[in-house]
Amino acid sequence: HVGDISRRGGGPFKPHRSHQNGRDVDVGIYLRRGHSTTGFRTAQPHTMDLGRTWSLIWGLVSQGNIKYIFLDYSLQESLYRYARDVDGVSPRTLKAIFAYPRGRRASTGVIRHWPGHRNHLHIRFYAPQSTAAAHTFEADRKSRTDAESHRRYK
Repeated sequence: HVGDISRRGGGPFKPHRSHQNGRDVDVGIYLRRGHSTTGFRTAQPHTMDLGRTWSLIWGLVSQGNIKYIFLDYSLQESLYRYARDVDGVSPRTLKAIFAYPRGRRASTGVIRHWPGHRNHLHIRFYAPQSTAAAHTFEADRKSRTDAESHRRYK
């Protein structure tokens, strides 16, 4: 199931902190049985379809377009072990991809813990062009505001 992306035209999108510019998407976790095409279902380590979930994540991450993926820490260990033991992913690559086993508060790795992500993956895409445009817009706005303040108090 593909869930929220962003509002048409961008901007705040409750209840999300992000999802404001099309760079974020919520995607359901593959389950062995009982997945839904109309909503998210809570996953447990023993109910996740590790092969399909890992294939999706690896397909995204290996393209180099993913900034991070939020997934509850309680689900990361079984996915990590699958990638290591079944898919043969190297320790170096595992370290780059997973926050596990560094703890829930780890801010390294592509796959990180964030509360509320036991039933879906929150995927943030890199968007260098839109990020650069946002920085340019913000700099222009600041310089206009600074110039206006300078004129007002001169």
